[in-house]
Amino acid sequence: MEINTWWGDDPDERYWIEITDRSDVGTDLNCLQRNGSGKEYWSYSLIQHVRPGDVVLHWHKTLEGRPALIGWSIATGPLGVEQDYSWQARGSYGQQREATTAAGWRLPCTGFTRLPTPVDGADLLRLKPEIDRIRDALQERAGSPTYFPFTAYQDGGIKVAQAYITKFPAALAELILGLSEPVNTTQPGSTTTPSKQRSGTGRPVDAALRKAIEDRAVKRAKEHYLGLGAVEVQEFGKPFDLLVIGLRPDHRVEVKGTMTEARTVELTVNEVDNARDHATDLVVVHGITATARPDGGYDTTDGTVRVWEKWVPADSALAATKFAYLVDSQQPDHEQ
Repeated sequence: MEINTWWGDDPDERYWIEITDRSDVGTDLNCLQRNGSGKEYWSYSLIQHVRPGDVVLHWHKTLEGRPALIGWSIATGPLGVEQDYSWQARGSYGQQREATTAAGWRLPCTGFTRLPTPVDGADLLRLKPEIDRIRDALQERAGSPTYFPFTAYQDGGIKVAQAYITKFPAALAELILGLSEPVNTTQPGSTTTPSKQRSGTGRPVDAALRKAIEDRAVKRAKEHYLGLGAVEVQEFGKPFDLLVIGLRPDHRVEVKGTMTEARTVELTVNEVDNARDHATDLVVVHGITATARPDGGYDTTDGTVRVWEKWVPADSALAATKFAYLVDSQQPDHEQ
């Protein structure tokens, strides 16, 4: 099924939402491969586009006594196929029919984290003007369909989409998750009391997972150069990751790690400038496997090393995803 992957080149667009009433929310994403008519269905097909490290928000219909956004988890993968996947239709009519057994998808998730204050329909209604603005701007930029998670009532209300998985734009995540600070509840037996102060927007970013992937990539890169006969490999961090001693003079290395086979990597301005001013290798370590520990950390294994020697970032291969705008470059029209 053809999907409008408007988010494909933007690493910030890594949010999804599951709309469910399941009791084991946060353990995985799972659905049929085709709908009851035997046809591909966009909301089921979207599961194939969820990548390891993406954030999955969870909208639960009953857990809080009302439909609400209750928490989030991190997709780990890999996406698996179940030939005897069983699914029971919801609703009074659907429950009168027998369960459907067919091929299905299952994508593991980890680190389920509850929001201390669920976000419900009343919260969405208060934010409706901003939600509408984000929806309209996205549609104008990306075309249709955008797989937007919310739809409007004719009477001016707002409700969650009638789907299983939808895309969740980053701008929407920043807007809505600013209502609530995520609290980590992944450690068995632990109780966490939410802070009364909010930090930033409350955006659910698993920093521990990101750090574990970075550390694994650096480890694999060091192993690569030591295997080539380097005398020593020193870690720097900024504006480059490694300095290799014994292979060539001023041998700098920029390292990137990913759980998927990366088509793009994120670079800072300083990293680009360094690579253009000094002979720098680009090392991308992909296919890293991360396993969550009960303490909230991650154990990592695997990782295929790809090396571009004396790499120079070409302008044609760089795409801007953010800009820093100097607001004082122009005089404001109004100031109070």
